[in-house]
Amino acid sequence: EENGISESPAAQAASQEMWHFARDGKQLGPFDVESFRQMMSRGEIGPRDVVWKKGMESWIPAEDLPEFRFAFSSNSIAAQNSGKMCGISIASFVLGLLWLGGLGSILAIIFGLISRAKIKGARGALRGGPLAAWGVSLGFLFFPLLGCEVGEWRRRDGSSDESRLSTKEYFT
Repeated sequence: EENGISESPAAQAASQEMWHFARDGKQLGPFDVESFRQMMSRGEIGPRDVVWKKGMESWIPAEDLPEFRFAFSSNSIAAQNSGKMCGISIASFVLGLLWLGGLGSILAIIFGLISRAKIKGARGALRGGPLAAWGVSLGFLFFPLLGCEVGEWRRRDGSSDESRLSTKEYFT
C-alpha cells in the first residue's frame, strides 16, 4: 500500500512472481518480473536461454513465453546479441576490405555467401549476417579491379596495346 492506495491483486501477484533462467548448465535467479524483463531487453537473457517460475511444469526457452516475446523481436538488443558469431562472415568482411590482388574479392564473395547460408540455417544460433553482406558487397565492388590487374599483367608479358592491330589497320 502506497499513499493510502493498495495495489490490485494482479499487481501484487506480478510483483511476487520470481523467475529463474539457466545457461550453460548454471541456474540463475530468482529475479522479480521487472528485473527479468530488463535483463531480456539488455540482451543478458537470450531467446534460447531456458526459464522457469514456480507453477511451471518444466524449463522452456524464453522465446516460447508469450509474455516475453516482446524482448526477442528482430529489433531488440537481445535478438541481436543472441547466438555465436560466424567466423566465416568476419573472414568475408576482412577479405573484402583487403582485396589482395583480386583474390580477396573472390574469397570475400565465396565466404560471404557460405556464411549467409550457414547463418540462415542455424535459425538464430549464429550471427554475423551484416558482416557477410558487407563482405559480399565489397567483394563485388572491388572485383572489377581484377580486370585492370589482368590487363597490367598482359602488358608486362609483352602483349601491350602497341603489339595489337588497331581497328583501322585491321580493316584495311
